[in-house]
Amino acid sequence: IAKNELPQTVVVFVTPGTFPDGKSDRSREYDTLSGDYPKFLLDEVLPLVEAKFKITQDPKRRMVAGLSSGGICSFTCAWERPDKFGLVLTWIGSFTNIAAGPTLREGGHNYGALIRKTPKKSIRVFLQEGENDLDNVHGNWPLANHVLEQSLRFMKYDVRSVWGNGFHSDRQGRKTLADALRWLFGP
Repeated sequence: IAKNELPQTVVVFVTPGTFPDGKSDRSREYDTLSGDYPKFLLDEVLPLVEAKFKITQDPKRRMVAGLSSGGICSFTCAWERPDKFGLVLTWIGSFTNIAAGPTLREGGHNYGALIRKTPKKSIRVFLQEGENDLDNVHGNWPLANHVLEQSLRFMKYDVRSVWGNGFHSDRQGRKTLADALRWLFGP
């Protein structure tokens, strides 16, 4: 920011909700494809921030970021509301089937086809993934991120990716954060 490589920035961190029994509501909030989370951000969280800070309304200057389930959530926010969020940073995104919707099929594994069959949206996406990331009952994280990336490229989205050999960790993402932000906010 001091070098004018990035604009002045307000960062808002949101922790997933919990049920009365203390269990996390993270999967329903983050992993299920719907417009609920972006609506929550726009109607409940950002007005509180905007009451204290001047925040741009230009979607080309507004980023949503997250890792793992937060990564898919950030993509979903931009996908559902590209008029409000035009930049996405996702590390080790859970673009697999960790769905909590009514049919348990509303997970991120659907994005590959949705991206290809939906008119292009005005979003710019930075993906980071490790080839040794998770492979479990929900899916294979590296494969799911490759599918997402290839679908975005097929539809000629502005996308950049960084692949490493890491596991399900933020280590590589942290190392590439400055360059990712420069690219996302750049020309």
